[in-house]
Amino acid sequence: MIDEKFRGWPFREFLLQNGDKIICTYSWDGSEPKESIHDALHNIFRLDKDGNVVWQVKRDEQTKLYPKDWQKRSERSNKIFEGKHQGPFARLSTNFIKRGTYNEFEETPAKYRSDTWKPDYVLLAWVYGRGVYELDIETGIAKNVTQPGGRDW
Repeated sequence: MIDEKFRGWPFREFLLQNGDKIICTYSWDGSEPKESIHDALHNIFRLDKDGNVVWQVKRDEQTKLYPKDWQKRSERSNKIFEGKHQGPFARLSTNFIKRGTYNEFEETPAKYRSDTWKPDYVLLAWVYGRGVYELDIETGIAKNVTQPGGRDW
């Protein structure tokens, strides 16, 4: 059963209507266990009502993060690049929004927000620094929808 920690990490949670939770782990005081770079950058999980992992987030950068030739780079180079240029997720939205309607420079209209999940609605997940992803709660895929411009702080 999950309480205030998951695998030794504190977390923020979003409760779903069926009793499942979407959690985002984070570092609190440095006493948390060491994580691999993969787990540190994929720190959102869906847990069923019994605390079992349904999925661990998968990132879809949609070519927003990697250089154009990233597929040609070696696996080792890609991991180094990923570690330098991605950050862990920091927080989740408090409601669902219609996929494709989020604009970080304008407020999302009320007609595209919902307190309950609907088909084609997602949670937003922000990374430390600047970056926002649309998180599909059924598949666990987080698509990078960060818009060009703005500031990194």
